[in-house]
Amino acid sequence: GGGDAPAWDLVFIDPPYDVGEAGLAGVLEALMPLLAADATVVVERSTRSAAPTPPTGLELERTRNYGETAVHWLRRVD
Repeated sequence: GGGDAPAWDLVFIDPPYDVGEAGLAGVLEALMPLLAADATVVVERSTRSAAPTPPTGLELERTRNYGETAVHWLRRVD
């Protein structure tokens, strides 16, 4: 683009656990134009929630569980 849009390399998302998958998917979709080419998005969820469904251009790289908390790493891919 014109170079004046932000390009975020690392984004942490910790939505309330009662935010549904559709709401989280909408946030991830809205983030896409703001992400740098090789950005990482880290999403914290309850272990009882499904893993995030990444939009086109993001892929789920790994998930780690810590007690009741699941941490998902997503990577920008083109």
